[in-house]
Amino acid sequence: MDGSILGDASLSLQRMLEPAVQRAVPGIGVTLDSPREAQAPNPGDAIVSLWLHRVSRQAEVLNQPPRRLGPDRIEAPRLPVELHFLATPLGGDTLTRQRLLGVVLQTMHANAVLGPDRLEAPLRAAGINALRIHLHPYGTEELTRLWHAMNEPLELCAAYVVDFVLLPAGAEPLPARPVLDLRAAHAAAVPG
Repeated sequence: MDGSILGDASLSLQRMLEPAVQRAVPGIGVTLDSPREAQAPNPGDAIVSLWLHRVSRQAEVLNQPPRRLGPDRIEAPRLPVELHFLATPLGGDTLTRQRLLGVVLQTMHANAVLGPDRLEAPLRAAGINALRIHLHPYGTEELTRLWHAMNEPLELCAAYVVDFVLLPAGAEPLPARPVLDLRAAHAAAVPG
């Protein structure tokens, strides 16, 4: 496994979103390019940019036990990450962009959990069984900084977080002692 599963997560979202956008406005595509780089096929046409602009570590999941790959091997620890996307309708007229953003919001809400049947094969092979999509409440200041960093004027957009993708370690499996006793042991906590 390698780090290419980040791209596979983006492709899974694009393939989920594009049919809904095209039903709403025929001929409209969804690109993974940044809003600055996104280009509609024809001048004056609209397009939706679904841009992965940030990746962050999800610290709450770092202590997850590793997957056992066999009786004497475990997977090297994976890195749990959140993927931050910006969905931006571009081109066309103002009303078309507003309609497109409404379709994006509806579609992302209706597909808040992408199950294994909707994921790219490398994600499933990496042991990822779902992508969870959340609308992220960026404030005006955060969005303004993001657009300023692109040297672009602020556009109508929605921010999403996809959590959590377990990025493979890129290391060989680790040796592990086999489980010899399947009984659970419990002890009482004694106040100190």
